[in-house]
Amino acid sequence: MAAQDLGDPIQNAMESNNYTQAFLTAKSEAERGDAKAQGDLGLMYEKGLGTDVDPKKAAYWLARGAHRGDASAENNLGALFFHGEAVIQDYAQARQWFEKAADQGLASAQCNLGLIYGAGLGVPKDYAKALSYYQKAADQDDVDAQVNLGMMISLGEGTEQDYKTAYFWFYRALQHPFTDEDKKNEVRDDIQWLEKHMDPKDVETARNKAMRLKPVNPQPSRDSSPLSAQ
Repeated sequence: MAAQDLGDPIQNAMESNNYTQAFLTAKSEAERGDAKAQGDLGLMYEKGLGTDVDPKKAAYWLARGAHRGDASAENNLGALFFHGEAVIQDYAQARQWFEKAADQGLASAQCNLGLIYGAGLGVPKDYAKALSYYQKAADQDDVDAQVNLGMMISLGEGTEQDYKTAYFWFYRALQHPFTDEDKKNEVRDDIQWLEKHMDPKDVETARNKAMRLKPVNPQPSRDSSPLSAQ
């Protein structure tokens, strides 16, 4: 959870590495009914930021925030249902909460829906829908969506196979910091493989285009880790 993604008073405490104060502020605001703070508090209980990890309290506060319409709380509650953490695993419930957050433009929720439809988790596998959701999130500069979109396009899943466009998304993703070094190396491997099958001029064009990408209406999020199909 990046500090700049939190509400102002919580953000200030997080930027000072004062997780305890951030937690106390979020708890106070959440108990007064602030949906954003409720979502923040749920995530803090989930991750153990300023407090002990408590999955049940995480689920409780994420549900409070989600039912009040906070997009990140909706997405994070969906993630609990996806993984079966403190709640019974339920892909249908996960998808419903992801959809609510995605409808508000939250890129991480759109990316999660891409995984749901691409892997056929609780729904028939639908590459076209997966591609559409990944595209929406990738346009907002979501790194996970960009990697997944690049992979689908390179394989021709839900669209025509297009190495130039796949390269563009892989290279754009590589401009982001990665918390998973193995995943970063996989993207590098994909790029190197594509370079062997592309005209050097097309490679240069894709790189330049990737560097100039301007995100479309990026939405701030306060989210738990990206979903994994495993």
